[in-house]
Amino acid sequence: MDRVDQRSPVADAHRLAAALRQHRTRAGLTQRELALRVRYSRSSIANAEAGDVRAVDLYRRCDAALGTGGTLEAARRALGTAAHPRAGSSPPASSGSPSGPPDATGRTASREPGAAGHTASREPGAAGHTASHEPGATGHTASHEPDATGRPASRETGASGHSASREPGASSQPASREPRAGGRSASDSPGAAGRAAAAAFAADAPSGPVPVEEAIEHLRQHWHLLVRTDNLLGPQAALPTALDHLSTLATLLRTAAGPARTALLCLSVRYAETAAWLHQDVGQLDHATVWADRALDWAHEGDDRTALAWVLHRRSQLRAAGGDAAGALSLARAARRSGADADPPLAAALHVQQARAYAAVGDRRRCVALLRRAAALADTRETAGDGRAGYGGHCTRAWVLAHRGACALRFDAPAEAAVQLRTALAGLAPVYRRNRGLVTGWLAEAYARLGAADEALRAAAWSRAVGEATGSASVLAQAGAAEELARAAEGSGRPAPVRTVLSRAA
Repeated sequence: MDRVDQRSPVADAHRLAAALRQHRTRAGLTQRELALRVRYSRSSIANAEAGDVRAVDLYRRCDAALGTGGTLEAARRALGTAAHPRAGSSPPASSGSPSGPPDATGRTASREPGAAGHTASREPGAAGHTASHEPGATGHTASHEPDATGRPASRETGASGHSASREPGASSQPASREPRAGGRSASDSPGAAGRAAAAAFAADAPSGPVPVEEAIEHLRQHWHLLVRTDNLLGPQAALPTALDHLSTLATLLRTAAGPARTALLCLSVRYAETAAWLHQDVGQLDHATVWADRALDWAHEGDDRTALAWVLHRRSQLRAAGGDAAGALSLARAARRSGADADPPLAAALHVQQARAYAAVGDRRRCVALLRRAAALADTRETAGDGRAGYGGHCTRAWVLAHRGACALRFDAPAEAAVQLRTALAGLAPVYRRNRGLVTGWLAEAYARLGAADEALRAAAWSRAVGEATGSASVLAQAGAAEELARAAEGSGRPAPVRTVLSRAA
């Protein structure tokens, strides 16, 4: 069997493939889950983990999804235009074995047996050979699934026992190499920078046991910083850190047991629910749902009913964002049942979500009643914005009042909404910058509905500025809706000053 020169670009590509696989499994993701998050096909992930390094953009997206700080993309770019590794080449290993590190199932990733003992994945060469073979119903090729670049990423074959998926080390037959401009094969280049980057990945494995208790405390403190970062700077500043720490937590959970595992599960729920919220706020509802589901699993495993209530609250918000009002209401009720003994701040937040769900189905009486109860439960002192008040700690009386204004808009009472939203803005702590941007967007809508076009446009512009600075899709959407209404009011020829607007609520 051919062996790959440990200093060749082929060996570097295999090290990069192993690094990608290692980071994915540490994050607790399957190939399909990672594919969903980076918007590539599952077979594209499988090919990259087998050594196909052609899709440079894939590594950039994986860095963002796995929280690896750009190192995967840097290692790939360091390879330059070096050829794709030969399909039959084994990655260098000190043991001489062609097998790579185990994947999420515990199996070695470099060679999988097919139906009749043949290898299970064949990666493509640079000349465009098929990337992976999966068994189909017939003995012939069934389909080619394009990846994000538009190139065919997979070929399904029959169940005849022929190659279904061949990874590095499966055969000694080389794939074609990509020639350079001078006719010289790109794989002949030294690739020193690529080798250095890949070697850094190979040394990524921990050298000893992780002090779990210290790691838990460290990550707990970082979660509070993460919450404050989101409130002040927005989801685009907080999301990479959240995903990075979730990768660390997934690694710790793989070996933790007893009380340490229980503590890790509680912390993992916090991070996963936070990741769900951050994805929701940037408009990635599919990614948000993945993390909300993961948080729900960990809350159940840790038997944490408080966390379970909060995750159900998040899932209710996701249903509402997806237009499923009935599903949002059902989950909001479930959240309140689970949080029957919750501390007042959490109970207030659960009341607010159920009130918003009732507003979505047109039940004003129940909506108003729940918001009044929420105001009685809400914290009046929370100004740090770092989550130390526990789940729902952000739900102050000013935040409840802001939601009363938002619900008044839904029930076509813009004058009432304007008064409540102005009062709420005065009471929201400065650290809640993203929330202040959203509330200002609601206020802009109230002004626009009352004909105060100038004030509406000014408020909408401020809301939009916050949305752009924080990356909040929900703030931007609200600002855009308010601007549209304000321009319509401006064109009606009946502008009204704010003092007239507010007098209508008296």
